[in-house]
Amino acid sequence: MTRIPLQAKMTFAAPLLLMLTSCTFNIFAPLDSPSGDPQLLSTARAALDRGDFVTAAKDYQALSTADADIAASEQAFMLLDQSGAGMMAFASAFGTGGGNAGKAIVAIANGIGSSVGGSAATRLNIFHAFNETKNITDPTLRGLVRFLTSLALIAETLAESAHLAGSFVGADIVTNVAGCAAAGPSGLTGCALASACQPPAQSKLPSGSGTFDLKTATDTTMSDAANAPTLTLIQAAIAEINTALGSTEIAASGALSSAVNSFVSDPSLTTSAITQVQGACYRFALINEGIGT
Repeated sequence: MTRIPLQAKMTFAAPLLLMLTSCTFNIFAPLDSPSGDPQLLSTARAALDRGDFVTAAKDYQALSTADADIAASEQAFMLLDQSGAGMMAFASAFGTGGGNAGKAIVAIANGIGSSVGGSAATRLNIFHAFNETKNITDPTLRGLVRFLTSLALIAETLAESAHLAGSFVGADIVTNVAGCAAAGPSGLTGCALASACQPPAQSKLPSGSGTFDLKTATDTTMSDAANAPTLTLIQAAIAEINTALGSTEIAASGALSSAVNSFVSDPSLTTSAITQVQGACYRFALINEGIGT
């Protein structure tokens, strides 16, 4: 029987070992990144919950098979970035998820005020980003865009109402922050009757009139002094955040979504219409939720 020299055996074995080693790495490589909708959805929600908005956007985009969806979401994110409310602004404000949503929104507002400035132009830019939700069919990606653009609209409204650009404080919406916080929402009496919860002199954030719906809004109505920047606009954005976090879109649960939910589910902030009397209670609710405190 012909013997194969040891050197030859090693020559044959080396490629085989390399093949087996490569196969081993190839087998486990797919575990390094999510694949398939269930994994993508899970990692997207986890990323959103820890405040990693960039990863969340990437994974939500991967859930959609429509190029038009991805293009619309990218357009929305670009418009937010141009408005001083890009992904990094959200990540910085919300940190690793959880915390106080009101304070995070104020941080974004001050970023907008310091970078591009709160103005009608910035407001319309963010509104155009919100309108990209109408061009997205995938519900989860649409929900993420709705969520971020609606939060940004609230922040921009606060940025516009700040008397000192880039430095929004509670005194920009109520006469006396400590006094208003102590008033207590006794139905529509305690906070409504408290002078501390009334708007400050030369307020830049009036109550507005009636109700407002962002889904049917136009550039004209978004520029109307009766609608923006007003408490009514904040209320309209809150309604959209509730839609985004609901079962038909993101269906998010966790620290960050719970923190935001505690803000947007405050009954004083979801009243059907903000009348002159309710305006003071609405301002109390904003203060109570961390806006300007």
